[in-house]
Amino acid sequence: MENAAVINFLIYMILNYLGYSLVIIFQLLFLFSFPLIYHIIQLIFSNSCLYLLFKMHSENIYVSNKLSPTIDSTEKVIGETDPIVQNKLMASNKCEICNIEKLPLRSHHCQVCNKCVKCFDHHCWVLAGCIGENNRLLFIIFLFLQNCSIDCSLVAIYILLKEITNEEMKYFLTFYFSLICIFSVIFLFVFIYNFYLVLTNQTNFEIFYEEQCPYIDVFSFEKKKIMAQRGYNFGNNYRFRPFDLGIKKNILMIFKQYMNKEKTGIKWDEIFYENLKIPEEKKRCCGNKNNK
Repeated sequence: MENAAVINFLIYMILNYLGYSLVIIFQLLFLFSFPLIYHIIQLIFSNSCLYLLFKMHSENIYVSNKLSPTIDSTEKVIGETDPIVQNKLMASNKCEICNIEKLPLRSHHCQVCNKCVKCFDHHCWVLAGCIGENNRLLFIIFLFLQNCSIDCSLVAIYILLKEITNEEMKYFLTFYFSLICIFSVIFLFVFIYNFYLVLTNQTNFEIFYEEQCPYIDVFSFEKKKIMAQRGYNFGNNYRFRPFDLGIKKNILMIFKQYMNKEKTGIKWDEIFYENLKIPEEKKRCCGNKNNK
């Protein structure tokens, strides 16, 4: 399986290299039509994207059978009167394929790689690997640089179309411009959507396969119950996000995790239970800590 994964990765990397080669060929065909700075910027974008593809593949860390969740008990107390039984929460935290008894929260098995990934987001076919806890930041940067590269090409082709007089070349450039526009819309949508997920601390797997993430239902149910005890009421269709700490903290978290050399992993279970507290309770806890 390991050899097949390596071969798969190399095939996709060659295809990506061929794709970026088209950009280089386009630059050579119109070498003297654009200023030197354009060619330099495009080369930087192209090489940066290829570097990030290699980096994303090497940065992803799979779950080993030695790992276990931070919380081992069957009950977690949120407050003095708020016991939360987590049997349902941890029921799916097991992988029989990888022979792992207890997976860290948000970890899931990738059917393509045949491995469990920490904070699994999705399997990226362009990368030929998984996007997870340790390489998600690189994935967002890759999408951003890819959009920048495409936008530079669109501006350059548009300027060239206005200046060129050869009709055959105009047809070719118009076709090329239309093709790049399609890729621009696709990559822009993918970037905005994935950036939104980072800002709200959600994953693609949790959005599209929520039925395989029972902790989301558990969180919403318990959160509504706790809030109802304090006089807050929410509709049945209202969904809470278990790991959303606010935009600023969500962004800082993904940067801190990538900068963490030991890659010890984020304690998602602690964030889960901390988020169950109501705002007044959080302030009281923080106040007590500060007083000590």
